[in-house]
Amino acid sequence: DRFGESQGRHCYEYCFGKTSPCEFCESYKVLETGRPHHWEVAAPDGSVIDAYDFPFTDADGTPMVLEMDIDITEQKRAQNALDSVSQYTRSLIEASMDPLVTISAEGKITDVNEAAIKVTGVPRAKLIGTDFSNYFTEPEKARQGYKEVFSNGFVTDYALTIRHKDGRLTDVLYNASVYKDSAGNVLGVFAAARDVTAQKQVSQYARSLLEASLDPLVTISADGKITDVNEAAVKVTGVSREKLIGTDFSDYFTEPEKARQGYRRVFDKGFVKDYPLTVRHRDGTLTDVLYNATVYKDTRGNVLGVFAAARDVTEKKLAERELDRYREHLEELVGERTKELRRSEASLARAQEIAHLGSWELDLVHDVLTWSDEVYRIFGLQPNEFGATYEAFLERVHPDDRDSVDAAYSGSVRQGKNSYEIEHRVVRADSGEVRFVHEKCEHFRDEAGKIVRSVGMVHDITEQKQHEQQLKRSNENLEQFAYVASHDLQEPLRVMASYSQLLEKRYKEKLDQDAKDFIEFIVDAASRMQTLITDLLAYSRAGRQNLASSRVDCNEVMRKVTAALSKTIEAVDARVTWDKLPVVAGAEISFIQLFQNLIGNGLKFRGSKPPEISVSVRDNNNEWIFSVGDNGIGIEPQYNERIFQIFQRLHSRSEHAGTGIGLSICKKIVESWEGRIWVESEPDEGSIFYFTVPKERR
Repeated sequence: DRFGESQGRHCYEYCFGKTSPCEFCESYKVLETGRPHHWEVAAPDGSVIDAYDFPFTDADGTPMVLEMDIDITEQKRAQNALDSVSQYTRSLIEASMDPLVTISAEGKITDVNEAAIKVTGVPRAKLIGTDFSNYFTEPEKARQGYKEVFSNGFVTDYALTIRHKDGRLTDVLYNASVYKDSAGNVLGVFAAARDVTAQKQVSQYARSLLEASLDPLVTISADGKITDVNEAAVKVTGVSREKLIGTDFSDYFTEPEKARQGYRRVFDKGFVKDYPLTVRHRDGTLTDVLYNATVYKDTRGNVLGVFAAARDVTEKKLAERELDRYREHLEELVGERTKELRRSEASLARAQEIAHLGSWELDLVHDVLTWSDEVYRIFGLQPNEFGATYEAFLERVHPDDRDSVDAAYSGSVRQGKNSYEIEHRVVRADSGEVRFVHEKCEHFRDEAGKIVRSVGMVHDITEQKQHEQQLKRSNENLEQFAYVASHDLQEPLRVMASYSQLLEKRYKEKLDQDAKDFIEFIVDAASRMQTLITDLLAYSRAGRQNLASSRVDCNEVMRKVTAALSKTIEAVDARVTWDKLPVVAGAEISFIQLFQNLIGNGLKFRGSKPPEISVSVRDNNNEWIFSVGDNGIGIEPQYNERIFQIFQRLHSRSEHAGTGIGLSICKKIVESWEGRIWVESEPDEGSIFYFTVPKERR
């Protein structure tokens, strides 16, 4: 139809409005080459023709050209538009800072942008056609996300890590969707990755801050659901982080409505402070807490939820409850005691008089010194005759003791001490009698540390001192008697043993075996009697030394003890070791005697293996706890107390020699300084003897 009216006309005339053939006529090319030819031509009216020329000859043999023209103007316009869109799309893709990729239904990369090339370090030509999952640290997770896109049509914020060819890692969040053809058939996946490495580092830093807190921390969404917790919150509830997230925050409190009320208050005011709640652990344990909470917002200032921190105040509340109970009890007591106090003031004064115990108080702010009636009585003064002053007090102190008493008070003040105590003599004003007193003082300071008040007690210990002196003389006499008695007793025993041995020597040939056995029994009994008397003397003397008279290096004591026992140690192939031991107050001879008895026990009551004896010490606040352990035969637990009693033996003399006094001596020595001694043991597992030594001696 288009060319119906062109019959008999030249193509250049009809199609192009020319009067002569075109300079480069495509039809002539067909005539010249004799081959078909396809070409496009633009008509003057702006249309585009897709021309196909085929050579042939007519019936006369004249070369001819058959041309088929198709109007492709609309298709061309559509293609141009599509090319424009494609170029625009490519520009958009390349303009993106995020890695973009298209993936076929088989999981092969079909296109990428420059950002994808940079993040992988692989050129575009090598990326296209390869499996997309090869470029992630977790290929299987990447493929799983790819499957989710096909299942759901999309994925959002899918976390993966891209590995660059040089080993660098980039954390990304992928958003992906399927793309389809015009018929709606899914062709593949289009995916965009957002680099979240910096955000992840910030998140990890924030997580580290959360976990560094010992207090339970929790973030709660606007609808009251938990969005994050730290480990302390997991511990206080007993519920894992995974199970906590997404649940209602109020479920974990004993008063859910009160918790929700506090939550609403945060939204109203922007925060709450010291809001009391009680968290219930899943095992039923309750924890009292004080919550501090505030809202958190996005970059535009929109409130997203609440951040809350809890401080465990269980111990504080228990203390407060206990304090309340104590106050109530105290109020009751005060009421009762106030009544009793008036009745007992006279009794107290009488008791102080009987106990010879007086008190004084020095108010340094107002410079007022007050004495109790008993202080006046101790000094031999009448309250109405003499005022209470420091000078009056010093005047009553024995002249030889005044400097030390004055130095005790002033020295404690200068050295910043809170107390002092001292023994000294006073001279009574009424009779001139010298009395011994024990005085103790405690200082009280203001907030600046300045002493504002001193309170002291004066105890008349004259009778106690006299008793101690009598006891000392008695002990000295007893020790002298024990020495003389032991000497006098041992002399006839030595005579018995000597004459028995002489009898055996002279009449050996005339004595039968029974007589010889009798003589041996007499000698053995005399020898054991001598040993017993010697041990009794040692027992009577044990612990009588002045235990606070010197400083004793226990390491030196151990060297002396092992030297004294060296022959026995060598004979039984024993090994004796000790830790670094402290220097203590006491008499060295007592510690030598104590360690020698305990170590000697370990050597004597040994098992089948060579003895191993170790000495250790442990610091226990105001005392040292020493231990002497061995690998010997051990002791039945029911005998742990009995072995410390005098003359108590657990074995026959044929098995182990001795009088049964050694551990009694140890007990007496330890108790002389108010220490304790005990044993822990099992048969065939050795024994450990413990004893304590106070750090400060009274």
